[in-house]
Amino acid sequence: TFGTGLVALLEPADALSVTFPPSPPTFSKGFVVASFPWDAFAIGRIDVASVHLDFGRESVRRAQVEELIVELGARKSPLVVMGDFNCDWTEEDAPLRRLARGLRLRPYRSDEIGPATFPTRGTRIDWILISSDLEFAEYRTLPDEVSDHLAVVADLVPCNEGGDSRR
Repeated sequence: TFGTGLVALLEPADALSVTFPPSPPTFSKGFVVASFPWDAFAIGRIDVASVHLDFGRESVRRAQVEELIVELGARKSPLVVMGDFNCDWTEEDAPLRRLARGLRLRPYRSDEIGPATFPTRGTRIDWILISSDLEFAEYRTLPDEVSDHLAVVADLVPCNEGGDSRR
């Protein structure tokens, strides 16, 4: 799948790679998802997905988001969905918001435009969305351009409900 991947020090389990239906003239897009061990949760793992949505047409992104909701919605672990969504949060019916609602995820500071992840246009189109079991401890972009986008880094911790937050 063009533009997706997961790199981890931990051994992944239940890995799945999905290529969305073709949407010429753009390259094929899709997502990868895997489970990783994390003993901070009773279930003992967390699911992480890397996504790349179509850049050319919102209608294609909407269809891709619906497929993501079906595929990822069946997973029971805390969930992180990250990647190049090629859209922002500003419109109420934006595909990104539909995905967040459909999977009960939230972004870091949706109320602000930055940090810009696509320097050429000064827009934020790369996102990390997390389930309610998680909190953002830190969120930033790296100054080095990895591609035409900046890398986004988030440190996540389990929601602390009187217990120990382990990274």
